[in-house]
Order: sequence, then C-alpha cells, then structure tokens
Amino acid sequence: MKLHQDKATSHTSISNSAFLEKLKTDTVIAYIPFQYIPAMSPDASPMDYCAFSLLTRDLSKRKPAMLDELGKVLEDEWKSIPMEILRKALLS
Repeated sequence: MKLHQDKATSHTSISNSAFLEKLKTDTVIAYIPFQYIPAMSPDASPMDYCAFSLLTRDLSKRKPAMLDELGKVLEDEWKSIPMEILRKALLS
C-alpha cells in the first residue's frame, strides 16, 4: 500500500515527512515522496479529480476502527465505483 498526498503545505512540512518515515518503518504503508507528486492540475491526473473524490466521499460514510480494516474498506469502496465512470475519467 502506498500513501498518495497532494502538495498542500501541511503534507510537505518537515513534521509530516518525519511522520511518513516513521509510518513506513512501523507499518507496511509507504508513501510517494513529495518530489514525485505531480503538479496540481486537472490534466495531471483525472483520477484525482474524479475517482478519488468519489472514493473519499464513500469512505467518509464508513468508519473503520483498525488500520487493517481500512484496507478492506478501501478495496470494497473502490470496487463499488462503476467501471464506466473510471473509463470516462481516464479518457477525459
């Protein structure tokens, strides 16, 4: 599993970088380094502006209590997004 964040200043801070390194060391969750995050643009990644916003909306309705539950919830919600919506986002 890899954590993907945007370039918000709170995500690029020294304290957040330290937290992500600790998370990577303590768990199986890695992260995409700041320098590899694409510029914030609808053209850069249609999935950020379509599918992931749908996923975020659906995830806000569910409250996994444990970290291992989060992976299952993410997988379930991702699979529930209709493929046609994902195709339209990628082809836009």
